[in-house]
Amino acid sequence: MSKWMPRMRWLGRWFLRKTTLALLTSLLFLLSFTLFQYASWLPVLEVDSFLEWSCFSSGRTFTELAPAMLEFSFVLACAFLPLFLLTPRPLLLPLFAGLWLWQTYDIAFMTATASTWLPHEIIWTFILPHTHWLLLTLLPPLLLIRYLGRRLLAPETQPGAAIRSAKS
Repeated sequence: MSKWMPRMRWLGRWFLRKTTLALLTSLLFLLSFTLFQYASWLPVLEVDSFLEWSCFSSGRTFTELAPAMLEFSFVLACAFLPLFLLTPRPLLLPLFAGLWLWQTYDIAFMTATASTWLPHEIIWTFILPHTHWLLLTLLPPLLLIRYLGRRLLAPETQPGAAIRSAKS
């Protein structure tokens, strides 16, 4: 039984680190996606003080919609947490970026509120004008996840290697 203890201890540390990375990734998703939503709506406020956001009725101000945007991002971050936990570290960045961009497109589609819009029209009208905000809110979390993944899940020595070398 004692020969399994170092392996179990190593596995427990690895799972704790993997869970920490998944939680931090989920938190970064929440923050960056909320910031992008806020930043992409700021130009609209200059034209009109009332907004329509993702199937909400028009006539709502930004201060009324800000908590709803944060709540939506929180729900997404919680929903994607199991995916971030189960995904291997090399695939974590593409998964994060793919989910983030998919939700950005989904928000743009809901904002378009017209079923006759073609995908390229939605991208040209709602997403490309905000490319600078997209890059400013997506790239830093990706770089931070990459850094944290390397720090938290750095390859360690094999479990029990110290014990085997001490016995020799």
